[in-house]
Amino acid sequence: MMEESKSSVEVRNQIVEAFKDVPIPKREQMIASEALDKEGIRVIERNLTGKRWSDLPLNFLEQQWTFYYHLSAHAYQYYLPAILIAALDNFDSNSTLVHTVVWLIKPSEWAIYDAGLDGRLEYHVEFFTPEQFAAVGAFLGLMLKQPQNYMAFLAARAFRLGWDRVDSPERARFAEFHSEMRDWTYPEKPYWKYAYMNEPDDEIAGYIAEVIALKVEIAEAFAGTPYPGDDKLCGSIQWDEPAESALDFRGVSWQKAHPRLLAANYVSLSFLSPEGFRFYLPAYLTAELMGFADESNAQPDFSLTHGFSKPVQYEVSADLSFDKIAELLPGSFTVEQMQELFAKQNKRSNEIDWRADGKARMARFNRKERLAIIHYLEHRAKYDDFSANAISEALESYWRPSLEELPN
Repeated sequence: MMEESKSSVEVRNQIVEAFKDVPIPKREQMIASEALDKEGIRVIERNLTGKRWSDLPLNFLEQQWTFYYHLSAHAYQYYLPAILIAALDNFDSNSTLVHTVVWLIKPSEWAIYDAGLDGRLEYHVEFFTPEQFAAVGAFLGLMLKQPQNYMAFLAARAFRLGWDRVDSPERARFAEFHSEMRDWTYPEKPYWKYAYMNEPDDEIAGYIAEVIALKVEIAEAFAGTPYPGDDKLCGSIQWDEPAESALDFRGVSWQKAHPRLLAANYVSLSFLSPEGFRFYLPAYLTAELMGFADESNAQPDFSLTHGFSKPVQYEVSADLSFDKIAELLPGSFTVEQMQELFAKQNKRSNEIDWRADGKARMARFNRKERLAIIHYLEHRAKYDDFSANAISEALESYWRPSLEELPN
Protein backbone atom coordinates (compact mmCIF):
# COMPACT_ATOMS: atom_id res chain seq x y z
CA MET A 1 0.00 0.00 0.00
CA MET A 2 1.35 3.40 -1.00
CA GLU A 3 2.32 5.76 1.80
CA GLU A 4 0.22 8.85 2.40
CA SER A 5 1.52 11.93 0.64
CA LYS A 6 3.54 14.31 2.78
CA SER A 7 2.35 17.67 4.03
CA SER A 8 4.14 20.88 3.08
CA VAL A 9 5.43 21.12 6.67
CA GLU A 10 6.94 17.62 6.44
CA VAL A 11 8.56 18.45 3.11
CA ARG A 12 9.92 21.69 4.53
CA ASN A 13 11.55 19.79 7.39
CA GLN A 14 12.92 17.22 4.96
CA ILE A 15 14.57 19.95 2.86
CA VAL A 16 16.11 21.67 5.89
CA GLU A 17 17.49 18.37 7.18
CA ALA A 18 18.87 17.28 3.79
CA PHE A 19 20.76 20.52 3.14
CA LYS A 20 21.79 21.49 6.67
CA ASP A 21 25.46 20.47 6.31
CA VAL A 22 26.17 22.15 2.96
CA PRO A 23 28.89 24.82 3.50
CA ILE A 24 28.43 28.43 2.43
CA PRO A 25 30.29 28.91 -0.88
CA LYS A 26 33.17 31.34 -1.04
CA ARG A 27 33.10 34.34 -3.38
CA GLU A 28 35.28 32.55 -5.95
CA GLN A 29 32.89 29.56 -5.85
CA MET A 30 29.79 31.59 -6.56
CA ILE A 31 29.48 32.07 -10.33
CA ALA A 32 29.53 29.48 -13.10
CA SER A 33 28.30 31.32 -16.17
CA GLU A 34 30.88 33.21 -18.22
CA ALA A 35 28.08 34.76 -20.24
CA LEU A 36 26.91 36.86 -17.33
CA ASP A 37 28.04 40.48 -17.57
CA LYS A 38 30.16 42.05 -14.83
CA GLU A 39 27.25 43.95 -13.35
CA GLY A 40 25.24 40.74 -13.10
CA ILE A 41 28.13 39.02 -11.34
CA ARG A 42 28.41 41.91 -8.89
CA VAL A 43 24.67 41.76 -8.11
CA ILE A 44 24.85 38.06 -7.30
CA GLU A 45 28.06 38.35 -5.29
CA ARG A 46 26.79 41.39 -3.41
CA ASN A 47 23.54 39.66 -2.44
CA LEU A 48 24.88 36.20 -1.71
CA THR A 49 28.52 36.17 -0.63
CA GLY A 50 28.76 35.16 3.02
CA LYS A 51 25.00 35.03 3.48
CA ARG A 52 23.12 32.01 4.74
CA TRP A 53 20.36 30.78 2.46
CA SER A 54 17.88 31.16 5.32
CA ASP A 55 18.58 34.93 5.43
CA LEU A 56 17.65 35.68 1.82
CA PRO A 57 14.51 37.87 1.77
CA LEU A 58 11.40 36.78 -0.08
CA ASN A 59 11.33 39.82 -2.37
CA PHE A 60 14.89 39.10 -3.52
CA LEU A 61 14.02 35.49 -4.36
CA GLU A 62 10.85 36.55 -6.18
CA GLN A 63 12.62 39.19 -8.25
CA GLN A 64 16.06 37.67 -8.76
CA TRP A 65 15.29 33.94 -9.09
CA THR A 66 17.07 33.80 -12.46
CA PHE A 67 20.43 34.17 -10.70
CA TYR A 68 20.18 30.44 -9.95
CA TYR A 69 20.96 29.74 -13.61
CA HIS A 70 24.37 31.39 -13.15
CA LEU A 71 25.41 29.79 -9.88
CA SER A 72 28.24 27.31 -9.59
CA ALA A 73 27.42 23.75 -8.56
CA HIS A 74 28.55 24.55 -5.00
CA ALA A 75 26.41 27.69 -4.79
CA TYR A 76 23.38 26.03 -6.40
CA GLN A 77 23.52 23.20 -3.87
CA TYR A 78 23.77 25.64 -0.98
CA TYR A 79 21.14 28.21 -2.05
CA LEU A 80 18.50 25.94 -3.60
CA PRO A 81 16.76 25.39 -0.20
CA ALA A 82 16.13 29.15 0.02
CA ILE A 83 13.76 29.24 -2.92
CA LEU A 84 12.20 25.85 -2.17
CA ILE A 85 11.42 26.96 1.40
CA ALA A 86 10.15 30.35 0.21
CA ALA A 87 7.70 28.56 -2.08
CA LEU A 88 6.57 26.26 0.72
CA ASP A 89 6.15 29.11 3.20
CA ASN A 90 4.00 30.95 0.66
CA PHE A 91 2.30 27.85 -0.68
CA ASP A 92 -0.91 28.49 -2.55
CA SER A 93 -2.56 26.79 -5.51
CA ASN A 94 -2.32 30.04 -7.49
CA SER A 95 1.14 31.06 -6.29
CA THR A 96 3.33 32.52 -9.00
CA LEU A 97 6.39 31.75 -6.89
CA VAL A 98 5.53 28.04 -6.63
CA HIS A 99 5.14 27.85 -10.41
CA THR A 100 8.40 29.75 -10.88
CA VAL A 101 10.32 27.39 -8.60
CA VAL A 102 9.04 24.26 -10.36
CA TRP A 103 9.93 25.88 -13.67
CA LEU A 104 13.37 26.79 -12.36
CA ILE A 105 14.33 23.30 -11.24
CA LYS A 106 12.96 21.36 -14.20
CA PRO A 107 15.40 20.34 -16.92
CA SER A 108 15.08 21.62 -20.47
CA GLU A 109 12.72 19.30 -22.32
CA TRP A 110 14.37 20.18 -25.59
CA ALA A 111 17.79 19.25 -24.25
CA ILE A 112 16.39 15.92 -23.03
CA TYR A 113 14.66 15.22 -26.34
CA ASP A 114 17.60 16.32 -28.47
CA ALA A 115 20.59 15.12 -26.44
CA GLY A 116 19.22 12.81 -23.76
CA LEU A 117 20.16 15.07 -20.84
CA ASP A 118 20.27 18.70 -19.74
CA GLY A 119 23.90 19.62 -19.20
CA ARG A 120 23.03 22.66 -17.09
CA LEU A 121 21.00 20.64 -14.60
CA GLU A 122 23.59 17.86 -14.52
CA TYR A 123 26.25 20.43 -13.67
CA HIS A 124 24.15 22.01 -10.93
CA VAL A 125 23.37 18.72 -9.17
CA GLU A 126 26.93 17.40 -9.36
CA PHE A 127 27.37 17.41 -5.55
CA PHE A 128 23.83 16.47 -4.51
CA THR A 129 23.41 13.63 -2.03
CA PRO A 130 20.64 10.99 -2.24
CA GLU A 131 18.86 12.76 0.62
CA GLN A 132 18.91 16.04 -1.28
CA PHE A 133 17.52 14.46 -4.46
CA ALA A 134 14.78 12.89 -2.32
CA ALA A 135 13.98 16.26 -0.70
CA VAL A 136 13.56 18.01 -4.05
CA GLY A 137 11.46 15.07 -5.24
CA ALA A 138 9.24 15.46 -2.18
CA PHE A 139 8.77 19.14 -3.04
CA LEU A 140 7.69 18.21 -6.56
CA GLY A 141 5.39 15.54 -5.18
CA LEU A 142 3.30 18.23 -3.50
CA MET A 143 2.26 19.47 -6.94
CA LEU A 144 0.29 16.29 -7.62
CA LYS A 145 -2.26 17.50 -5.06
CA GLN A 146 -2.70 20.93 -6.67
CA PRO A 147 -5.96 21.65 -8.52
CA GLN A 148 -4.28 23.04 -11.64
CA ASN A 149 -3.60 20.37 -14.23
CA TYR A 150 -0.55 22.14 -15.65
CA MET A 151 1.21 22.18 -12.25
CA ALA A 152 0.91 18.42 -11.87
CA PHE A 153 2.36 17.84 -15.32
CA LEU A 154 5.08 20.43 -14.89
CA ALA A 155 6.19 18.71 -11.70
CA ALA A 156 5.83 15.25 -13.25
CA ARG A 157 8.13 16.22 -16.12
CA ALA A 158 10.63 17.79 -13.74
CA PHE A 159 10.69 14.65 -11.60
CA ARG A 160 10.73 12.11 -14.42
CA LEU A 161 13.33 13.88 -16.54
CA GLY A 162 15.59 15.39 -13.90
CA TRP A 163 15.07 14.45 -10.25
CA ASP A 164 14.15 10.78 -10.16
CA ARG A 165 17.57 9.65 -8.91
CA VAL A 166 16.80 7.68 -5.73
CA ASP A 167 14.13 5.31 -4.49
CA SER A 168 11.48 7.32 -2.66
CA PRO A 169 7.71 7.45 -2.01
CA GLU A 170 7.49 10.14 -4.70
CA ARG A 171 8.87 7.74 -7.29
CA ALA A 172 5.86 5.48 -6.73
CA ARG A 173 3.39 8.39 -6.77
CA PHE A 174 4.72 9.87 -9.98
CA ALA A 175 4.84 6.42 -11.58
CA GLU A 176 1.18 5.93 -10.68
CA PHE A 177 0.31 9.34 -12.12
CA HIS A 178 2.33 8.59 -15.27
CA SER A 179 0.53 5.26 -15.71
CA GLU A 180 -2.92 6.73 -15.10
CA MET A 181 -2.43 9.36 -17.80
CA ARG A 182 -1.64 6.59 -20.30
CA ASP A 183 -4.41 4.14 -19.47
CA TRP A 184 -7.70 5.95 -19.94
CA THR A 185 -11.00 4.44 -21.07
CA TYR A 186 -13.86 6.70 -22.08
CA PRO A 187 -17.32 6.12 -20.62
CA GLU A 188 -19.93 4.58 -22.87
CA LYS A 189 -21.90 7.81 -23.20
CA PRO A 190 -20.58 11.35 -23.72
CA TYR A 191 -19.90 13.48 -20.66
CA TRP A 192 -22.30 16.21 -21.68
CA LYS A 193 -24.71 18.30 -19.66
CA TYR A 194 -27.71 16.32 -20.94
CA ALA A 195 -26.06 12.94 -21.37
CA TYR A 196 -26.76 11.79 -17.83
CA MET A 197 -30.53 12.45 -18.00
CA ASN A 198 -32.61 9.32 -17.49
CA GLU A 199 -35.13 10.16 -20.17
CA PRO A 200 -33.59 12.56 -22.70
CA ASP A 201 -35.88 13.98 -25.37
CA ASP A 202 -35.59 12.85 -28.98
CA GLU A 203 -33.22 15.68 -29.96
CA ILE A 204 -30.79 14.98 -27.14
CA ALA A 205 -31.03 11.23 -27.67
CA GLY A 206 -30.22 11.82 -31.35
CA TYR A 207 -27.20 13.90 -30.43
CA ILE A 208 -25.89 11.21 -28.08
CA ALA A 209 -26.37 8.50 -30.71
CA GLU A 210 -24.54 10.63 -33.29
CA VAL A 211 -21.60 11.20 -30.93
CA ILE A 212 -21.30 7.51 -30.10
CA ALA A 213 -21.42 6.55 -33.79
CA LEU A 214 -18.72 9.11 -34.60
CA LYS A 215 -16.54 7.87 -31.75
CA VAL A 216 -16.76 4.34 -33.17
CA GLU A 217 -16.00 5.56 -36.70
CA ILE A 218 -12.92 7.47 -35.56
CA ALA A 219 -11.70 4.48 -33.55
CA GLU A 220 -12.06 2.16 -36.55
CA ALA A 221 -10.59 4.63 -39.05
CA PHE A 222 -7.44 5.23 -36.99
CA ALA A 223 -7.07 1.74 -35.53
CA GLY A 224 -4.21 0.92 -37.88
CA THR A 225 -2.54 4.33 -37.96
CA PRO A 226 1.15 3.69 -37.27
CA TYR A 227 2.92 5.10 -34.25
CA PRO A 228 5.73 7.34 -35.62
CA GLY A 229 8.37 6.24 -33.14
CA ASP A 230 9.69 7.84 -29.96
CA ASP A 231 12.13 10.10 -31.79
CA LYS A 232 9.80 11.20 -34.59
CA LEU A 233 7.13 13.05 -32.63
CA CYS A 234 8.61 16.53 -32.33
CA GLY A 235 7.82 18.69 -35.34
CA SER A 236 9.37 21.97 -34.25
CA ILE A 237 12.65 23.25 -32.87
CA GLN A 238 11.01 26.13 -31.01
CA TRP A 239 12.69 25.15 -27.76
CA ASP A 240 10.95 23.43 -24.85
CA GLU A 241 7.23 23.54 -25.64
CA PRO A 242 7.29 21.20 -28.68
CA ALA A 243 9.62 18.82 -26.84
CA GLU A 244 7.24 18.71 -23.86
CA SER A 245 4.54 17.11 -25.99
CA ALA A 246 6.98 14.82 -27.74
CA LEU A 247 8.28 13.51 -24.41
CA ASP A 248 4.84 13.29 -22.77
CA PHE A 249 3.45 11.29 -25.69
CA ARG A 250 6.35 8.87 -26.07
CA GLY A 251 4.98 5.35 -26.21
CA VAL A 252 1.39 6.48 -25.54
CA SER A 253 -1.41 4.81 -27.46
CA TRP A 254 -3.78 7.50 -28.70
CA GLN A 255 -6.71 5.31 -27.65
CA LYS A 256 -5.49 5.36 -24.02
CA ALA A 257 -4.43 9.01 -23.69
CA HIS A 258 -6.16 10.60 -20.69
CA PRO A 259 -7.98 13.90 -21.36
CA ARG A 260 -5.72 15.47 -18.71
CA LEU A 261 -2.68 14.44 -20.74
CA LEU A 262 -4.23 16.06 -23.79
CA ALA A 263 -5.05 19.17 -21.75
CA ALA A 264 -1.47 19.48 -20.55
CA ASN A 265 -0.40 19.34 -24.19
CA TYR A 266 -3.22 21.38 -25.69
CA VAL A 267 -0.86 23.09 -28.15
CA SER A 268 0.68 19.83 -29.34
CA LEU A 269 -1.33 19.68 -32.57
CA SER A 270 0.67 22.72 -33.69
CA PHE A 271 4.03 21.27 -32.66
CA LEU A 272 3.89 17.54 -33.37
CA SER A 273 5.50 16.18 -36.51
CA PRO A 274 3.04 15.43 -39.37
CA GLU A 275 3.27 11.75 -38.42
CA GLY A 276 2.66 12.59 -34.77
CA PHE A 277 -0.23 14.87 -35.71
CA ARG A 278 -1.85 12.07 -37.70
CA PHE A 279 -1.42 9.55 -34.89
CA TYR A 280 -2.68 11.70 -31.98
CA LEU A 281 -5.39 13.70 -33.75
CA PRO A 282 -8.07 11.02 -33.07
CA ALA A 283 -7.37 11.32 -29.34
CA TYR A 284 -8.25 15.01 -29.44
CA LEU A 285 -11.28 14.43 -31.69
CA THR A 286 -12.59 11.79 -29.31
CA ALA A 287 -12.04 13.97 -26.23
CA GLU A 288 -13.93 16.82 -27.89
CA LEU A 289 -16.79 14.58 -29.00
CA MET A 290 -17.17 12.88 -25.64
CA GLY A 291 -17.55 16.15 -23.77
CA PHE A 292 -14.06 16.53 -22.35
CA ALA A 293 -13.35 19.81 -24.15
CA ASP A 294 -12.74 21.59 -20.85
CA GLU A 295 -10.07 19.00 -20.11
CA SER A 296 -8.38 18.83 -23.52
CA ASN A 297 -8.76 22.48 -24.63
CA ALA A 298 -6.84 21.60 -27.79
CA GLN A 299 -9.28 23.02 -30.36
CA PRO A 300 -8.77 20.35 -33.04
CA ASP A 301 -11.21 22.29 -35.26
CA PHE A 302 -8.63 25.04 -35.63
CA SER A 303 -5.88 22.60 -36.61
CA LEU A 304 -8.14 21.06 -39.26
CA THR A 305 -9.42 24.33 -40.75
CA HIS A 306 -6.44 26.68 -40.46
CA GLY A 307 -5.23 27.50 -43.95
CA PHE A 308 -8.43 26.24 -45.54
CA SER A 309 -10.69 29.07 -44.37
CA LYS A 310 -10.41 32.84 -44.10
CA PRO A 311 -7.60 33.83 -41.72
CA VAL A 312 -8.38 35.59 -38.48
CA GLN A 313 -7.56 39.30 -38.50
CA TYR A 314 -6.59 40.58 -35.06
CA GLU A 315 -8.08 43.95 -34.21
CA VAL A 316 -8.35 46.23 -31.24
CA SER A 317 -10.99 48.91 -30.92
CA ALA A 318 -9.87 52.49 -30.31
CA ASP A 319 -12.44 52.87 -27.53
CA LEU A 320 -11.01 50.09 -25.38
CA SER A 321 -9.99 51.19 -21.90
CA PHE A 322 -6.42 50.71 -20.72
CA ASP A 323 -7.63 48.16 -18.18
CA LYS A 324 -9.19 46.10 -20.94
CA ILE A 325 -6.03 46.32 -23.03
CA ALA A 326 -3.94 45.22 -20.07
CA GLU A 327 -6.32 42.28 -19.63
CA LEU A 328 -5.93 41.27 -23.27
CA LEU A 329 -2.16 41.57 -23.29
CA PRO A 330 -0.46 42.44 -19.99
CA GLY A 331 1.97 45.32 -20.08
CA SER A 332 2.04 49.06 -20.58
CA PHE A 333 0.51 49.20 -24.06
CA THR A 334 -1.41 52.08 -25.58
CA VAL A 335 -4.22 51.46 -28.05
CA GLU A 336 -1.89 52.59 -30.86
CA GLN A 337 0.80 50.17 -29.75
CA MET A 338 -1.75 47.37 -29.60
CA GLN A 339 -2.97 48.21 -33.11
CA GLU A 340 0.61 48.20 -34.38
CA LEU A 341 1.30 44.87 -32.68
CA PHE A 342 -1.75 43.22 -34.23
CA ALA A 343 -0.91 44.72 -37.63
CA LYS A 344 2.53 43.11 -37.45
CA GLN A 345 0.94 39.81 -36.44
CA ASN A 346 -1.40 39.97 -39.42
CA LYS A 347 1.50 40.86 -41.73
CA ARG A 348 3.58 37.88 -40.54
CA SER A 349 0.58 35.59 -40.84
CA ASN A 350 -0.22 36.81 -44.35
CA GLU A 351 3.35 36.15 -45.50
CA ILE A 352 2.98 32.42 -44.82
CA ASP A 353 1.20 30.19 -47.31
CA TRP A 354 -0.99 28.53 -44.69
CA ARG A 355 -2.89 26.49 -47.28
CA ALA A 356 0.27 24.89 -48.60
CA ASP A 357 1.44 24.38 -45.04
CA GLY A 358 -1.87 22.74 -44.10
CA LYS A 359 -1.93 20.49 -47.17
CA ALA A 360 1.56 19.25 -46.42
CA ARG A 361 0.54 18.54 -42.83
CA MET A 362 -2.58 16.63 -43.84
CA ALA A 363 -1.01 14.70 -46.71
CA ARG A 364 -0.52 11.49 -44.70
CA PHE A 365 -4.19 10.87 -43.93
CA ASN A 366 -5.68 7.98 -45.89
CA ARG A 367 -9.21 7.87 -47.27
CA LYS A 368 -10.79 6.21 -44.25
CA GLU A 369 -9.16 8.68 -41.88
CA ARG A 370 -10.25 11.62 -44.02
CA LEU A 371 -13.85 10.45 -44.09
CA ALA A 372 -13.86 10.23 -40.29
CA ILE A 373 -12.40 13.75 -40.08
CA ILE A 374 -15.01 15.06 -42.53
CA HIS A 375 -17.85 13.50 -40.55
CA TYR A 376 -16.41 14.95 -37.34
CA LEU A 377 -16.22 18.43 -38.90
CA GLU A 378 -19.76 18.16 -40.25
CA HIS A 379 -20.94 17.25 -36.77
CA ARG A 380 -19.08 20.19 -35.23
CA ALA A 381 -20.48 22.63 -37.80
CA LYS A 382 -23.98 21.49 -36.92
CA TYR A 383 -23.62 22.12 -33.19
CA ASP A 384 -20.98 24.86 -32.93
CA ASP A 385 -22.15 28.19 -34.33
CA PHE A 386 -18.81 29.85 -33.54
CA SER A 387 -16.77 27.50 -35.76
CA ALA A 388 -19.45 26.66 -38.33
CA ASN A 389 -18.33 29.10 -41.04
CA ALA A 390 -14.64 28.18 -40.84
CA ILE A 391 -15.49 24.48 -40.84
CA SER A 392 -17.83 24.80 -43.86
CA GLU A 393 -15.15 26.71 -45.80
CA ALA A 394 -12.51 24.11 -44.96
CA LEU A 395 -14.79 21.24 -45.95
CA GLU A 396 -15.57 22.80 -49.32
CA SER A 397 -12.10 24.13 -50.13
CA TYR A 398 -10.00 21.17 -48.99
CA TRP A 399 -11.39 18.18 -47.11
CA ARG A 400 -14.12 16.97 -49.47
CA PRO A 401 -12.10 17.66 -52.66
CA SER A 402 -9.12 15.85 -51.13
CA LEU A 403 -11.04 12.57 -51.34
CA GLU A 404 -10.99 12.75 -55.14
CA GLU A 405 -7.21 12.54 -55.10
CA LEU A 406 -7.21 9.22 -53.24
CA PRO A 407 -8.11 5.70 -54.43
CA ASN A 408 -11.42 4.28 -53.23
